[in-house]
Amino acid sequence: MSASGWPAQYEIRVAGGLDGRWAAWFNGLQISGEGREPDFRVLWADRPEYSHLTTSDRLRTAIATSGFEIEPWNDLTGQAAAMMQTLLTLPPSPIGLQVFVPGFWSKAKNLTAALADGRLRAVQGVARAV
Repeated sequence: MSASGWPAQYEIRVAGGLDGRWAAWFNGLQISGEGREPDFRVLWADRPEYSHLTTSDRLRTAIATSGFEIEPWNDLTGQAAAMMQTLLTLPPSPIGLQVFVPGFWSKAKNLTAALADGRLRAVQGVARAV
């Protein structure tokens, strides 16, 4: 234990014995679809110059050339678009993101449209150090 009471070192183990010190999980990562930008404002950026999206191929190459092997790489764009479309039809929750994120509904609509028409991709995967 450290002086703060938190463990000084830790490791993450998940099903299958994956060691979190040597692997990175990514889930729900938005990447540009075919190099086309979404309409701005989106949840992570109000303007294009604040957004740093890359294509699926470039991201995979960057991960692979940094000493990682990707296993698996799942494109969840269809599911993400459907979930966002459903979210937009629900009544707002009193503790939802719209309370904390200025302009949430217009940003969410832009995100949903970009997922639905392929300008954004939502991916999930694991990158394991090799």
